[in-house]
Amino acid sequence: VFSPTVPNVIITNLDGAVILNWGEDIAQINQIENSNSFYKFEGYNVYQFPIADSKMSDGKLIATYDVRNGITEIYSLDFDPSTQTLSQVIKASGKNTGIKRHFQVTQDYIKNKPLINWNEYYFGVSHYSYSFSNIFSNFHESSVNIYKAFPKPVSTTITSQYKIGDVIIADRITGTTWRWFKGEVIDPYRITNSEYEITFRIENNAPLFNIKNLTSGNTIFTNLSEPNTMDEFPIVEGIL
Repeated sequence: VFSPTVPNVIITNLDGAVILNWGEDIAQINQIENSNSFYKFEGYNVYQFPIADSKMSDGKLIATYDVRNGITEIYSLDFDPSTQTLSQVIKASGKNTGIKRHFQVTQDYIKNKPLINWNEYYFGVSHYSYSFSNIFSNFHESSVNIYKAFPKPVSTTITSQYKIGDVIIADRITGTTWRWFKGEVIDPYRITNSEYEITFRIENNAPLFNIKNLTSGNTIFTNLSEPNTMDEFPIVEGIL
């Protein structure tokens, strides 16, 4: 069984740039990355498409983020009806970089030039999985939802004191942990004027994290295991 969940992508249009963000939905992340299925989650593919109703095969692969587990190229058997033969084909080429769930686009990868304001562009994100079993097809990639992006100058009525890449350091209020927490701004225009509380407990010698928006009262996530890299944390209202 392969997870049928297709990544939902939040689009933010900026001046000459677009932010693709599929890292805020905890339930979606768990459905895709932690489903105990025959196929094990391996990575995300980011595509640009020429038109809104493009086929998957029309997409241009612009980024791959794969699990840091030593697996890079994935081969699978393909049947060629013209020759009636099976051959090994590369289905995915990761770089063992680790998972990332956001991407800033500044370039039109199809026309190989910078994005132009007020032009329409189309993007989508898939996820792919791999099976170690010796079966006919040990690779599976999801479908994509295609999203329209429309880069444009940000309205002067929309302001943010932060810019992409800014780091926000959390203050420790109670406790004696040696750990410290920081947030990296992924999308400054999704940041809310909120105060957050980060707590954690130790279970089986490993930390489990909780984060709550104290201003809205919403619990963002609970009992989140510590990931291998910062990019593997969920994105919380524009902040990684």
